Amino acid sequence: MDQKTYLKEMAKHVQRNNTTPKSNNPSEKKIQITMYKNTQVIDSDSMELYREMMMGRFGNNNDQE
Repeated sequence: MDQKTYLKEMAKHVQRNNTTPKSNNPSEKKIQITMYKNTQVIDSDSMELYREMMMGRFGNNNDQE
């Protein structure tokens, strides 16, 4: 399928699958969703503990003792 045919088929697909906007029904409730970015600072003790846990689980092939 060449580029021109592909674009025509995509346009048809969008037209078939595009939903029409619904009328304003007063019984419908509108909600607003607000998302906040949660920033967390990981301290070095937590990172060290995580490293030890992963070493215990997977081992370390580079450190042969």
